[in-house]
Amino acid sequence: MTQLTVRKPDFSFASDIPLIPDLEDINYSSLSFATSIIAPHIERYIIRSMRKALQAIDNPSLREDIKAFASQEASHLHQHDKMNKTLRQKLSPEAQKNLAQAEDDLSSDYNRFSKSKSLKFNLAYAEGFESATCALSLWAFEHQTFKTLESRWQSLLEWHLAEEIEHRTVAFDAFHALGGQYSYRLLWGSYAQLHLVRYLLRFAQCYKQTITPPIGNKNILKQHRWSLIRKIAKTVLPGYSPHNLEIDKRINDTLAKYSQLQKT
Repeated sequence: MTQLTVRKPDFSFASDIPLIPDLEDINYSSLSFATSIIAPHIERYIIRSMRKALQAIDNPSLREDIKAFASQEASHLHQHDKMNKTLRQKLSPEAQKNLAQAEDDLSSDYNRFSKSKSLKFNLAYAEGFESATCALSLWAFEHQTFKTLESRWQSLLEWHLAEEIEHRTVAFDAFHALGGQYSYRLLWGSYAQLHLVRYLLRFAQCYKQTITPPIGNKNILKQHRWSLIRKIAKTVLPGYSPHNLEIDKRINDTLAKYSQLQKT
């Protein structure tokens, strides 16, 4: 058992939260926006998939991990829903319309996957997403990419990314507990990652329809792109296991901080 902690920090996203979290980095700002928009959609879908997995998994320790994992994801989607409601209102009417269509399309995809695809497919998709998210989170902590963001953006992403690392083994273990093979994981986990990238880019484009490019020319994604590519590439190798990843002490310190700050 991975000893997951379900934290419920009480973030506030008033109307003055900026649409642009980093005035000097248009690309990282658009990625941060797209990540927040996509989070509730993917997390609702993964929660559905993991709850179905519970009906087929007997291992008591893994069952407890899955329950805690689902609770963490529910907390994430709740906080992102709150912030996204405010952010959408700051977009231009055209961008709002385009974003709503993109979100409807993604939601339709996930509803179709849940209804028509096998549990094995949905768990492979979940694992592909979770492994990529873990890689992205490790990259963000290594380069401290969120430290230049506006404080409310920074807090939300720091907490969320740290918990993605904390529960990194759960989808992987659930997939393999139900007989998942590497070839199947490689095919559909990679599909999941490409599917998500397509929607991230689509959401980011809606965002860029509204904002005026900042004056600064910083580009964290370009500066550290090879580090991110290497981390994600490792997730598709035959010997990959999230159990073997080295975790920076700063991540555990972050988890401890938000355990103390959680809403009671």
